[in-house]
Amino acid sequence: MAPVLLACLMTMLLGRPVLELALWGTGVALAGSMSWTWFQLNKRIVEIRFQEGRVAMVSAWKSAQSTPRLAWERALDLRINENGARAIIGHTTYDLTHADWSRLDEIVAHLRATQP
Repeated sequence: MAPVLLACLMTMLLGRPVLELALWGTGVALAGSMSWTWFQLNKRIVEIRFQEGRVAMVSAWKSAQSTPRLAWERALDLRINENGARAIIGHTTYDLTHADWSRLDEIVAHLRATQP
């Protein structure tokens, strides 16, 4: 919003009408911030669910929904490193760190069980 306010201030100081710029600028800024928030909520994994040899990674966005549609997949590869673990689940690579997952050892054990 700060760039919109600065543009409106400069336009007013030049003696030009500012209402149209303010309306369009606010709409664009709002759409941009909503898109960025949606992207960040979909990217952040907050839950890992296990079911019958499959795993589902649940984002913050899906976790907030009452009945999320989960993509159940197998863990194709699992590698342990100094920061935690790197898991390939379906077609996506996830870096699981001890800082983000307090029970990482249990998660790794469950992921090993879902590997083909």
